[in-house]
Amino acid sequence: MKKTLFALIALVLFLVACTQNTPGTKETTQDDTTVDTTADIIPDTTQEITKDAVDMKPETTSANPDIVKMFDRLSQIKSYSFTIANLPDMGGRHTYSIKGDKIRIDVLQGLYEAGGDIDVVFLDTTKKTAAGYCLQSASCDTPNNAVTMDYDKWMVVPPTEWVSQIKTGTKSGSLTFFNRPVTKVKYSAGGKYYEAYIDNYYGMPLRIAIATDKEMTKIVGGYEYRTMAFNTVKDDQIVHIDVAN
Repeated sequence: MKKTLFALIALVLFLVACTQNTPGTKETTQDDTTVDTTADIIPDTTQEITKDAVDMKPETTSANPDIVKMFDRLSQIKSYSFTIANLPDMGGRHTYSIKGDKIRIDVLQGLYEAGGDIDVVFLDTTKKTAAGYCLQSASCDTPNNAVTMDYDKWMVVPPTEWVSQIKTGTKSGSLTFFNRPVTKVKYSAGGKYYEAYIDNYYGMPLRIAIATDKEMTKIVGGYEYRTMAFNTVKDDQIVHIDVAN
C-alpha cells in the first residue's frame, strides 16, 4: 500500500512539474495578474514587412491638402544623410548618405565582418549594385579592392518613398524627434496602420512605424531615420575613389 501511495505521489509531482515547464501562453505575475506571453511576439521579418509596406495602396486614396502642403520644401533637398534604425527594436544601425542615385553606407562597427572587414558600402540604385570596401580601419591594407555585396541586403526604403502614402493621412499631433520639430501623420494601408513623423521645415519623413492596431502598440515594421542632415553630402563621398598606395 505504501509503495502504491508513494508511486501516486511521485506521478502527481511529475505531472505538475511538466505542466510548469511546458512552454505556454500565459504566466502569472507577483500580483496574480495573468499575462498572455504569446501576445505581441513579432517574427524576425521586419525588413521584409517594411519593404513590402511601402508599395501598399492606402485605404484612403485621395490626398489630404493639409498634408500635401507639408512637402512644399522637399524639392529643396539635393542630398541627405541619416542613421537607420529598424522598428520595432529601435537599435541604431548604419549611416546612409544619399545623393541622386548613389548611396554611401558607413557600416556600424561590429555589424559586418565578412568579406575583409568591410566598413563602407557603395550602392548604385539605378544599376542595383553594391560594392564593399575596407577604407577606414587601421587594418585596411587593400582599400581599392571591391567586394561584391548583396544589394537587397543593404538597401533600405528611402524616406522620400513614403511620401505618396503619407499624403493621404491626417495630422495627429506634434513632438520633437532627435532635436527636430515634427508632425505626426496617421493613415492605413494593406490592412495595417502607419504613423509618420514629418520634419516641419523640409517635409522629410523621419520615422515610419507600421502596426497591426490603431493605437500603434503592436509595431511590426518601419524605420527611424535618425540624426537627419540635409544638403551636406558631397559627390566624392558617394562613390569610391582609388586610394593611393
